[in-house]
Amino acid sequence: MSQPHRPPRIVVGVDDTRGAAAALRWAVDEAHTWQAHLEVIHAWEPVSGTAARTAPAPAEAAAGGAVAMVDRLLDEIDTTGLDVTWTRADGPPAHALVAASTTADLIGVGTRGMRAAEGLIRGSVREHCVTHAACSVAVVPNDERAARERAVAPPRVVVGTDGSAPSLVAMRWAFAEAQARGWTVRPLMAWSFLDQHRPGGDDRFLPTYKGSEAVAALDELVEQVGRDFDVAADPVVRCDLPEAALLDEVHPQDLLVVGARGRGALAGILLGSVSLRCVTEAPCPTIVVRSPNPGGPG
Repeated sequence: MSQPHRPPRIVVGVDDTRGAAAALRWAVDEAHTWQAHLEVIHAWEPVSGTAARTAPAPAEAAAGGAVAMVDRLLDEIDTTGLDVTWTRADGPPAHALVAASTTADLIGVGTRGMRAAEGLIRGSVREHCVTHAACSVAVVPNDERAARERAVAPPRVVVGTDGSAPSLVAMRWAFAEAQARGWTVRPLMAWSFLDQHRPGGDDRFLPTYKGSEAVAALDELVEQVGRDFDVAADPVVRCDLPEAALLDEVHPQDLLVVGARGRGALAGILLGSVSLRCVTEAPCPTIVVRSPNPGGPG
């Protein structure tokens, strides 16, 4: 938590889609886990131009509909004991959420919410938040298999690491999440002949590199991070591309945690195929962790 004197703050964006409802349910669960303040944001962009002249309802009616929609969603979810507020913001949803991220510890978005038309016109709210938010971002898919899958296998926190500073921040968040939830943490390191990892941060290229060196490197990282947490760790090393290994590992009932490598225009390149592909394709909630809150929202 970046501000120890206050409860952590989680912000979630909603509209009237199933994806947004899934994000709200997850955000409420996360707020319960950390005893966090939860702010629900519904961003509404006034219709303009020709569409405004043919709109079936004035702005006041649309605003009233937003109030009713948020109240209905909150009535369907158990928020007992939580400090919950909701805000109606005028303007593009992505911009409202990024603005809120400057004072939040975590923002949550769905994968198919915030209106398909806006996604076509301005790009994905999800990707805009992951790329530009000042805090960590949780992307929650509308996948109804999670509850069924929990009966088959217990949920885990899966975290990708390559030994870099952003991935170590992500590991600390993952260990904190696992401890708070009573889950196992599954640190995963992907390696290849051209993507070598060794203990001690040794970054030399060796033609004789073996997977056993990646195992030793991951064990060292798990010991380094894990000493601060009381949680069972089950590390795994895969010879594969990082994004492919992570997507193959996770199931709908899990939580996936990855690190962020930048923010703003350059972040699309720095986040690259790993973080952006995970938030796009993972069947479970994915948190892209950004400093300064490496130990989870709480």
